[in-house]
Amino acid sequence: LKKVKSLPCIICNHPPPSDAHHVICDRFGSRKASDFDTIPLCKNHHQNGKDAIHNSKKRWVENYGKDYLFLPEVLKKSMQSKLNKEELATYKFLKQEYDKCAAEVWRLDSHISAKINLWVAKKELSNFTREKNIGVG
Repeated sequence: LKKVKSLPCIICNHPPPSDAHHVICDRFGSRKASDFDTIPLCKNHHQNGKDAIHNSKKRWVENYGKDYLFLPEVLKKSMQSKLNKEELATYKFLKQEYDKCAAEVWRLDSHISAKINLWVAKKELSNFTREKNIGVG
C-alpha cells in the first residue's frame, strides 16, 4: 500500500500522498479487495468530495468508469524503471495466477483446496515483489 499511496491521484493527478482505494466495482459480498487491487485517489475522489467513489459509486462509474479498470495503469506507474521485461512478465503471470485463485475462492467460498491455492499464489506474488523491492501492494 505504501507504493500506491506514494503515487498521484489516478483521476486528477493531485500530488501524493494519496489514499489507497481498494477496488469495489463489480464485487459481491463484504470481503475487502486484496492490497494488490488498490488505486491511488486523492481525498476528493476517494471519500470527501462530491465525486468521491464512496459517496456515490454509480456517479463515479458514470464519470470515470469502473475503478478496477485503472489497475493496469497503477501497476505500470508503480513499476516504472524497476523491472526488466522478463521480470514484468513474471510479475504479470504471478498476479494472474493470484487473481484466478482469488476468483475461485469467491466462487466456492469455503472450499479448502481453493483457499490453499490462493495462499500459495499470494505467497509467490509477495515473495517476488519483496525480492524485487517493488512493493505494489
